[in-house]
Amino acid sequence: MTGTPAPTKPVQRARKPAPARDPNEPRSDGRRVLFTVLLDGREIPCAIAQHALRDIASGGKRPNAGDLLQCFATARPQIEALALRKLRARRGDPLGVLYIWPEDAEEDAAEPADS
Repeated sequence: MTGTPAPTKPVQRARKPAPARDPNEPRSDGRRVLFTVLLDGREIPCAIAQHALRDIASGGKRPNAGDLLQCFATARPQIEALALRKLRARRGDPLGVLYIWPEDAEEDAAEPADS
């Protein structure tokens, strides 16, 4: 039987898999930074709102979405300490993600430092 050859499918090249991301590495969705803290050996998922990050890390200036991770890195010890204080003040682990809001940063600044 002669006729037109059957159409061929384009050859798909195997893509290299994306490098595995550390799930504990901070990441941004443009409105907040998601991160984890360790409390008594457990990883607790947390997020800090862009506005709280602005108050803590960028001197009140609104960081661009692309600058959120840099702002977080600058103030990470302070942010993690705030998250741990908030967790310890609760009676149990949060259901889902522990959020840090601007009010949390204000309350934290108003508390006297431990001697």
